[in-house]
Amino acid sequence: MKQDITEFGVQGSVQMIGRQLQEICAQLNATADQLESTSGGLAAFDEHADIEVVLSGRAGILSPQQWAVQVYVTRLDAGGCAVMLIALGDSTWAKVWSGTAGALKMSVSLAKREEIKKMLQ
Repeated sequence: MKQDITEFGVQGSVQMIGRQLQEICAQLNATADQLESTSGGLAAFDEHADIEVVLSGRAGILSPQQWAVQVYVTRLDAGGCAVMLIALGDSTWAKVWSGTAGALKMSVSLAKREEIKKMLQ
């Protein structure tokens, strides 16, 4: 799995950003799913952001591939929030091995990540 990370700060509350993310999902025809810990029984010791979701959708009308962007929003003590956006993509090898149906297309994930960033700033 390939990843590309960008981080930035925004003004406003976690609740306001959560509402913005709902609007972004509607505009991008995306779904938002809760991120789950991979720590298993030790998940109680994970550090958590105030919002931890993955936004995803189809890479194109006729494309069998998907795009995905993980979103982490953390309230800052000084005010505002820190946002981390992680674009996700499958490697070429993974697509050859498993096929392109449902695979994550990195170029589209990167483009969607930039759209999300612009809408949040």
